[in-house]
Amino acid sequence: LFGRVEMESCEHLSPDNVRDSLYNTLIYKDECMKCYSNPEHADGLNVCLKCLQGFCLDMGHTQHHLDKTGHSIVLNIKKIPKDPNAEENKITKLAIGKEGGANIQDNFNVFATLHCLKCQKELDTSGAYIAPIVESIINSKSAFFQSQVGEWEQEIKECEHTRGLDQTGAQMIANKALAHCGQ
Repeated sequence: LFGRVEMESCEHLSPDNVRDSLYNTLIYKDECMKCYSNPEHADGLNVCLKCLQGFCLDMGHTQHHLDKTGHSIVLNIKKIPKDPNAEENKITKLAIGKEGGANIQDNFNVFATLHCLKCQKELDTSGAYIAPIVESIINSKSAFFQSQVGEWEQEIKECEHTRGLDQTGAQMIANKALAHCGQ
């Protein structure tokens, strides 16, 4: 889809096609929204910079998203496994996340390139406007990671109306609209 060309800029690289704030936003950069292909795939994963959803190249889901929404600026993220035998990956301590210990988060080299789908150009990521956005996407926790954390941190609180609820004479509720707390 992308020919190797000198990195450029294009008319589509503007606030109309790129989300200006990533604050408190979920970024779907782990899997294609349609087929679950991931950045470890040979073509990587394209993250739309307008809606922050990820789409694969090989099944045409990136092109389908462009056709449907007009969102043309994407960040292609590729993850290539690190060599487990490399000196920097040697485990010298029985520890996780400490220097010399196992680092379970850093098993991949991450490569990111910016593309305009309409112009079919690879774009420069070093500009003052786009560099912080690209860096934020790469360094942010993905939506999948955040949902996993939320599952562990979820606190279920009882409703004050159910504390004294007598369920000994439970009956079948005839009207489903009555199946929730009305207060």
